Amino acid sequence: KEEGDCFGHIVHNVFALGRVLITKKEYYEGRMPFDLMTDGVTCFFWDDNNTAQWNIDRVLSHDLQEIGKNAHNRFNEVVNFNKEEEKIRRFLERAV
Repeated sequence: KEEGDCFGHIVHNVFALGRVLITKKEYYEGRMPFDLMTDGVTCFFWDDNNTAQWNIDRVLSHDLQEIGKNAHNRFNEVVNFNKEEEKIRRFLERAV
């Protein structure tokens, strides 16, 4: 979707599963999931300045299993839900 999804639940799930994301850079630039994204390494940014076939050929010229592994590894580097849970738990304990 054009406006992105702020936190990026879909993007985080795609990266956690080690799948290949194809999206437009402007949908996520400046938003939380952008830290996961490196064009041609962990995902692909669709380039409107080129044809659809050019974009397809570019994606298919890469080892998609490797891109998926890179995406999963990047997810593990950036995201730590256990650490987040600890922070939330401490916050809630102070609020009570």
